[in-house]
Amino acid sequence: MIPTPLIIRLLSAALATAASAGCATTRETAQRPVAESGSRIATDSAYIEQVERIARIRGVQVVWINPPVRRVESGSDE
Repeated sequence: MIPTPLIIRLLSAALATAASAGCATTRETAQRPVAESGSRIATDSAYIEQVERIARIRGVQVVWINPPVRRVESGSDE
């Protein structure tokens, strides 16, 4: 039979390894500049207008804490 302290140490080591691997990113994605992808992040104003229009009809006030965003091509006018 395997001693209990050994089992606890092995489980702790396995948990620490799994946790650190889950937080790791690949070197490529961590160092890639945003502009390299050919797109940028912009506020999704069409969606915001739609939600606020419906909210006004229903008599509800919307406060955007984190406004919705979407990825757009860099050459676009939005």
